[in-house]
Amino acid sequence: MKKIISLIPLWILLIHAGHTQIIWEQVAFPFPDTSIISMKADNNGTIIIGLQKEVYYSPDNGISWYPSSDWPDYYPMCIGFNSSHQVFIGIGISA
Repeated sequence: MKKIISLIPLWILLIHAGHTQIIWEQVAFPFPDTSIISMKADNNGTIIIGLQKEVYYSPDNGISWYPSSDWPDYYPMCIGFNSSHQVFIGIGISA
């Protein structure tokens, strides 16, 4: 009987962990007629998106957007953050 009682809290934890919910909220996309090549978000509400030859960031979960720099011959193919929230962007060169 003791073994069954000790397994009940683990069973409840596993059921609860499987029922987490992700909530999406639609916001206006400030770049119409543009395809997003890459995108990354961190836990602090910063979103980085790579468009064709452009990179934009939002510090407030997509409410406002700012250009990061001019990318004349580069395509931002992938985006990543390290543990210090520094941004790394992998690029492709246009032919």
